[in-house]
This record gives sequence, C-alpha cells and structure tokens, in this order.
Amino acid sequence: MAENETTTTLIDPHGNVILECTNDDDSPNLGLPVFKAIFNSRFKESLSNRPAFEKQSIPLPNDDLEAFTILCNILHHRTFEVPKELAIDRLENLGVICDKYDCTRVFEIWSTMWLNPWIESHPSGDLNKLLLVAFMLNNPYAFSRFSWEIISVHVGQFMDLPGVSDHPLVRCDILEEFRVRKTEMMLKLAKMIESPIACVLGKVRASPCSSVAQFIANYLCNLQGRDLWPINEMLQKGTISRALRQIDSFPDSTFNAACKYACIPCTDGIPNVRQGLLDGKKKFFGTKIGACLDCIKTEEESLQKGEYRIKHQYERK
Repeated sequence: MAENETTTTLIDPHGNVILECTNDDDSPNLGLPVFKAIFNSRFKESLSNRPAFEKQSIPLPNDDLEAFTILCNILHHRTFEVPKELAIDRLENLGVICDKYDCTRVFEIWSTMWLNPWIESHPSGDLNKLLLVAFMLNNPYAFSRFSWEIISVHVGQFMDLPGVSDHPLVRCDILEEFRVRKTEMMLKLAKMIESPIACVLGKVRASPCSSVAQFIANYLCNLQGRDLWPINEMLQKGTISRALRQIDSFPDSTFNAACKYACIPCTDGIPNVRQGLLDGKKKFFGTKIGACLDCIKTEEESLQKGEYRIKHQYERK
C-alpha cells in the first residue's frame, strides 16, 4: 500500500462518524475506555457539539484496522461480515481492542466460537498466547482449559509465564492461582495413587499377612517402573500429563488370596487396582478444569462471594 493510500470500510451508510485507524507511533494515544465517553462528553470528539449532518473524523492511532472493523461490525449487528474463524495473532489484536475500549461483553459469544476450535487442537508452542487471548477476551471457559494444558505439562513451581505474566495488559497476579491450582491437582494425584495401599492396610488386622505384603510390593514396583513412586520425586520432577498417561498403561492387578489369619483383604479382596486408578483419573481429571479467571481478576473476592463462572474442582478454605 502506498504511503498516502487509504482503505475505507463502510459500516453504517447513514452514520456521521469516520474512525481513522493508523499505525503512527508518534500520534497521541486517546486511551478512551468506552465509546460513550467519546461520543457523549466534553471531549473534542463528542458529537453533541456538532450538527447532525456534519461528519466527524476521529483518529484512532495504533488501533489494528482489522480488529476494530470486526468490533464495529458486531456493534452494528453486521454478523455476516464477522469472520467465524480467527488466527491467534488476530485474536490477540482483538484482545487489545477489548481492553482499550472495555468491551469484552460485546465479544462474549463470539470469543467462545473463535476459541473453541483452538481448545480441541492447538500447537503446544502457542498455549501461552491462547491463554493471554482468553484472559483479554474475558472467556473463563477457554482460560480454564488452556491453563489446564499448561499446568499439566509444567515441571516444578511456576516462576513465570512468558508472554502472559509479564504482559502489560495482565494487571494481576496470575502466577499465584496457577501455583495453587497445580498444588491441588498434584495432591489429588498423590492421594489417588496411594489409595490402594491405604485401602489394603486399612483392612489388615494385627496379624501379619504375606499376601498383603506381596500385593503392596508389586504395586509399588509397578508405580516405580512408571516414575510414579516415590511420591515426592514424582511431585517435584514429573508432570501431571505424564502421570496420567502412565496410569492408562497400568497393568491389571487384583487382590484375591487366602491366608491362615483370614484377614479381611484375603477374605473379601479389593477392587481392581487399574480400574480404580482409571476411575479416579476420570473423576478428578476428566473435566480438565484449570485456573479460575474470575478468582485471578478479583484476587479471590469472587471465590469468597461464590460468584465465579467456572466450577471449582476442589473446595478451598
């Protein structure tokens, strides 16, 4: 495009406002949060001080033209002009527009349509970008799923989230919620892995039983062979995603023996260990609930009031 060439997109044929989207870094940034402040105020851009027939030109420096055009089309109910699919970079530009003009509610339904395909299929290297987009578009469902994917493959403590925790539009402590959520998930995973042992030991009487000892030894050997034991090493060095995959490959293991002490495990048996682990995985990790966007943005005030849009997997005190 030539230096002085312009492109005009007609949104409302009867409108009297011309919005000029440019990329001039030297232009002053209006930074107006809502359109009401632009059109109905004492600012020079206000329409109330001008005749209805006079067209008013309003510069919008540094606003992405495509993103702003999508916003205008949605505001004017020109849904046939709104794209049904958007690339990640274009979604990020829309997120910036949303933050600048405080109009996330306008994109509420649209953001779900745009982000859902990325939930089902996303490049691993773009997860942080997608999380940022969900944050800026204020979409708690997409944010929860993308944060789940990030938490499940993360090793160790969350020290940063490149491109998200250091982004100028993320004005809250996003890392703390990620740390809390990962701790909840890892503790639930540890309890799930330890439950077969606790089940057997809880039924053993004072008398010793070689069958119980053999069952526990075999179970721990299977865990160790899949890097699920010792628990403390798994929590420090492993990932939730890998642990869940290892559970899928766990061998069938039942306890059904008889001993001279007639202990309860030998008499009654216990459920299939593999099936128990799979049931626990489905119960606690099947829904893939990640971090709560509302808790992050309100610094957990929404949690205290019970006003959050995403179900919490575990109760917090």
